[in-house]
Parts: sequence; C-alpha cells; structure tokens
Amino acid sequence: MNLYAFVILCGIYLSSAAAAIPKGLSENDPSLKQLEMPCLVFPNLPMNSRRTCSNEICTVTCMDGYKFPDGGKVAEMHCVAGAWQPAIRDCIPECNLPCLNGGVCGLPNTCLCPTAYKGPQCQDSNCDQKCQNGGTCVAKNLCQCTNDFYGNYCEKKNECLAPPNLPKNSRRLCSTLSCIVTCNSGYKFPDGSTDAGVYCVGGAWQPTSTPDCILN
Repeated sequence: MNLYAFVILCGIYLSSAAAAIPKGLSENDPSLKQLEMPCLVFPNLPMNSRRTCSNEICTVTCMDGYKFPDGGKVAEMHCVAGAWQPAIRDCIPECNLPCLNGGVCGLPNTCLCPTAYKGPQCQDSNCDQKCQNGGTCVAKNLCQCTNDFYGNYCEKKNECLAPPNLPKNSRRLCSTLSCIVTCNSGYKFPDGSTDAGVYCVGGAWQPTSTPDCILN
C-alpha cells in the first residue's frame, strides 16, 4: 500500500469514528464512556409477555390475548448507559368485544362484571325480574328502590296506613313517609331531647316505638 492510499484509509476511519460520537460530545468526554457501558443483565420481563434480546436491544411481545396498555403488541427496549430504556408496562388482557356497564376485561375475552350485571359483556341485568317503580338492580335479584317502594323488586308500595302511636305529652306532624314527634312545653324525652323522627320503612314505622315525654 502506498503512502497516499494509507492516508486516505486513515481519513475514512477517523471520519467514521467521529460520526459515531453523539453531537455535542468529544471523544475524550467522560459522558461518552458512560454511554458505552453495557447492560449486564436482561431487563425484567413484563407480565404476560415474551422477549428476544441481544446485548443492545430487547424486543418484548405480548402473549396471545394480551396487549400493552396503549393497545400495542410489540415494544422495544434499548441498552443506554448500562440501563434498559424505556421501561415497559405489563401486558393486560384483551377482550375482542367491549365490556359494558362498568365491567373490566379480567382475562382474554372474559369480562369481570359489577354485581348488578352479568353476561359475556356484562350486558344483562343481574336481577331475574325487572326492577319496578323506578328501582335499579344493584346485585343479584336485589333492586335499590326509591323511597316510595320496597321489596326485592320494588314491587311493594312503601306506605304506612295509620300514623304511629303518639307518646304521652307530645304532638306530631306527619307526611306520607315520616313523622316528627315533639314534646309539649315543659316536657322532654328521657334522653333530654324534645323532638324525635319516625319514618315509614317497608310499610312499618321505624323505630317501632317512641318513649313518652316526661317533665323537665
């Protein structure tokens, strides 16, 4: 090899070496050595995934029926300054049909439903009979009723046909579903109060009895 060819080859080598140095760093910069640090172990494997790794890159693939939270199936991690980047989250189950009514995908193509719903997509009410009178199914065969109705399916009207017993030395003011009992002037209940509430619940007044008012 003549001197001219040797000089040309050296120039090519130096140019390629300089090109490999990140912009803003010199070949003697300590940061350059840090960037060249190897990753001594492979990264942690996200749940429900498999990986293929070299010394510089790991490709992580979700197993069948799973996906990354962003919807992707494949992600890459790179060895940078002795650490794998970026961090990758676990693969989560994937349901081809969406879970409805607050259900969540708990296993591949399997929805976990709230207690008020059932079915492959949580699309069906968990009450075998329809809740009546504005009630809402909240658990298996259990409806949450409005104040005016009660029963498993809100089928019974919540009404007390007669007012509650009136304690001695008191007066009362009642609506359809509640009564306020007030001791007469100079009297009080045994606990020291002068007013008490009585409420119509399931067709009966609660509490079932109110103590008599006594002298102050």
